Amino acid sequence: PYICGTLIDESADSEDITATIVDLAIRGYLKITEVKKKSLFSDAEFLFTKTDIYKTKDKYGLNAFEEDVLAKMFDGENEVSTEGLKKSFSSDSLKLKNSVYDEIVELNYFFTNPQTVRQVWLTIGVIALFTVNIPLGIMCLIFGKFMPRKTEKGVEAKIQILGLKKFLSSQERQLTFQEENWFLF
Repeated sequence: PYICGTLIDESADSEDITATIVDLAIRGYLKITEVKKKSLFSDAEFLFTKTDIYKTKDKYGLNAFEEDVLAKMFDGENEVSTEGLKKSFSSDSLKLKNSVYDEIVELNYFFTNPQTVRQVWLTIGVIALFTVNIPLGIMCLIFGKFMPRKTEKGVEAKIQILGLKKFLSSQERQLTFQEENWFLF
């Protein structure tokens, strides 16, 4: 999920890390339990618990990033709440995002780190504005976020991801019809 999210918007977001946590729960490495319901003034609170698969160190199928996410989430504990994650995990999120960028470059989806490319163009734009080259500064600031360049492999992967998303969204009506009429396979 974190690679797909980063390929789509060229940015490693907190949503990508959250999607990875949910994916790890689906694959059985942790269990997510709702502890407190969401009220008008507070968010819902969840409890994350290590499962037997994680405890026995049977990490078949986990890559380095997923292992880092789990290690930073639990930090030696067997359970952690969302309240506990807000305090400890937020400081580690920048490191995790940087490791996502390193991995997508290593997997040959981007030529260079997209975040670094955006920062270079932002710096050029700010310098141009300070040197009173206003058109160049404005252009760099506006178009700098679109400057990260994918490799051919990265473009093909993004097309496949968007194609799958479009297919799944187009099937919603058909699946709803099958659910209502019991035509499930």
